[in-house]
Amino acid sequence: MNAVPCLAQTGGNGSGDFSGAQMADRDAPVRQTIAQLIEKLGHPNYVSRERAKAALQRYGLEALDQLQQASDHPDNQIAMSVRRLIASRSIRWSGPLDPEPVRKTLTGYGSLAINDRQSRIERLADLPDEMATAALARLARFETDPRLSLFAAIALMEQPTPMNQTTQRKRAKTILDTIGQSDRVASQWLRLHASDLADNQFARQRWMDLLAVHRRQLDRHADHQLDSDLLLRFVRVLSAGAAQQGHVEDALRLATANLDLVSPVPNELTDACTWALEHDLDSLVFELHRMHPSLFDKDPVLLYGVAEAHTKLGNDSLAEKFAAAALDTNPIPTDESERGELGAQEVKTRAARHIKVATDLRDRGFFRWAEREFRFVIDRFEIEAIEGAMARKLLGEMHSDLFQHAQVIDVLEPLIQRLAIDGELKQRMDVRDISLVDMRALAAYHRGLLAKERGDSQAARAAFEVAFQEGYRQRIDALIAMYHLDGDDEYRRSVRQLLARETLGHERKIADADRGGQGRFMLRKNDDLLAQALNDYAWLVSNTTGDFDKALRCSQRSIELMGQRATLMDTLARCHFAVGELDAAVQWQRRAVSAQPHFPPLKRQLDEFESALKASQTTDSPSPESPATP
Repeated sequence: MNAVPCLAQTGGNGSGDFSGAQMADRDAPVRQTIAQLIEKLGHPNYVSRERAKAALQRYGLEALDQLQQASDHPDNQIAMSVRRLIASRSIRWSGPLDPEPVRKTLTGYGSLAINDRQSRIERLADLPDEMATAALARLARFETDPRLSLFAAIALMEQPTPMNQTTQRKRAKTILDTIGQSDRVASQWLRLHASDLADNQFARQRWMDLLAVHRRQLDRHADHQLDSDLLLRFVRVLSAGAAQQGHVEDALRLATANLDLVSPVPNELTDACTWALEHDLDSLVFELHRMHPSLFDKDPVLLYGVAEAHTKLGNDSLAEKFAAAALDTNPIPTDESERGELGAQEVKTRAARHIKVATDLRDRGFFRWAEREFRFVIDRFEIEAIEGAMARKLLGEMHSDLFQHAQVIDVLEPLIQRLAIDGELKQRMDVRDISLVDMRALAAYHRGLLAKERGDSQAARAAFEVAFQEGYRQRIDALIAMYHLDGDDEYRRSVRQLLARETLGHERKIADADRGGQGRFMLRKNDDLLAQALNDYAWLVSNTTGDFDKALRCSQRSIELMGQRATLMDTLARCHFAVGELDAAVQWQRRAVSAQPHFPPLKRQLDEFESALKASQTTDSPSPESPATP
């Protein structure tokens, strides 16, 4: 027979030979041939067996469905040969039509251990746009480990829903084309998911029926490929889908009925509470508290989760009760004799716990409670104490994220003034990454923004110049603020000159990182360093002036290098906004917020872009230029 080309050599992005729709039309003779070849693996003649093996290898992924079915063939010789073929490294998981980042991620995939393959699936899920849709569907269909097959399916189902119906239908078609006629559990999920995308709906009854089957199998230990962790992720995908379509009660019932899947350990319970609060399913938090009271009562973050749920429902007195209980889990007395009884080390340990709780609360968006924890430490330590200084620094940064200018200054200024006159203390703080230069730049930047809000351009200009000169972290944002500040012709000219020098400097950094740099610490190309250089250039230009198209290309490349990090997507959204592509700006900013939902600067920029998009849809006038949202 003629050699049949391997699918991995002729298809790759949901079209061509990976197309299940096309395969459905021609599959009968092909499947018959593959079945015959599988049977020949048990032929008594060695040459015939080897020829059959080589032919099956040429079929590649196209033969994998039938090979997997034959792995339990009653002929032991055939079964063993099939299993060796499946485990072999000869199957290529990507093809020339796959985007380069996908091909790079899937290089050597078949030879990796299970944990490493799971990491590759996670990397695919982080790729932008629809780049990895076909690859994830392909892995869901063909992955030899059943659990990883489900993992890939869930990773695809968790992707943000496209904004427009055309893109939804395109994704649905890619999924259906790729999974073909496969009847694996993962393929069944994706087939129903694709149907929802195509019809812009949530088939709640079909999903609930499917989930009920899986729950019975899990409870009876009848399905070893679907564990409680995967099923919990599946439940959350379904609950979020139901809520998104307006079926909040269904979402709540679905999630509540499966709360037993949440492991009774603090981290898992905290994640469950955070997920519930993010999706406005607040009563789930109370139910989890009812199920695990002793664990909640010992854990301040869990108690703050209950407090936050009560706050959202307007139960302020109950919220205060649980917040007070959270503080009391690690008391630090103010009386010196009582502190002496605890011992200095125990006091320090408790302070560290409060700071850790505060950062956890901040990262989960519980800013009110995070501030309370930070101030609890600040109020109990002198300003020269590391614990108090660290709490001040972190609280100042949180106020900065929240764009609370006066609070940033009020929190940081006492520490700034003390470090400015105490060199020894400054050195001790530097070792702990409590930098006088960084804090002074941050305070100056917000002093400038506050002065601008009050209409004092001269004071704002002076503050922004301090921020620009003092700190690396604030340098770009300070320059952006200077660019958008009103001033006379001389001031505008000086800012443009400064901007031109900075832009050129960032271009040089990109060139240096692109060729691997120089010196002992940069002997080879560093993707992370290059991505940061690309992102810095793109953020500066897209927020001011210059080659917006180049900035867009740089931002896209940074994401190709490092995946869909929230800060990189934030910049890409700004670049799309700069070139007037408001739909893309909103789409990417939503992705950024989805990746880091509790980082206030991302939400501010999303509000800005959505407002501009709405305005553009109601008027024919172009959207006005607006200053960056730091």
